[in-house]
Amino acid sequence: MEAELEGGKVYYVITQVRMGVWKARVGLVAVNRGSEFWDKVQEYERGLNKLQSDTEALKKWEDKGKSKIKAVLTEYDTSLKASGKWPRLKPEDGR
Repeated sequence: MEAELEGGKVYYVITQVRMGVWKARVGLVAVNRGSEFWDKVQEYERGLNKLQSDTEALKKWEDKGKSKIKAVLTEYDTSLKASGKWPRLKPEDGR
């Protein structure tokens, strides 16, 4: 996902799980002004159980997968970014 965000605004992303051949895959959907989810996010938000991330566990996960993360980001920058098929949030999509 690409995002150009403004401070002081809240932006929303919907996750969608799709079945793959061997395992499920998660896709991201940007909630853009006028999109099918624009008027639904506040309803969804009321039904959420909000959690706070475990920063220590997140750091361990990041350290363990650093080389894979770097490879994915490199592939994105060198070949996938130009495809333009990525969800995108713009400043005006914030609330």
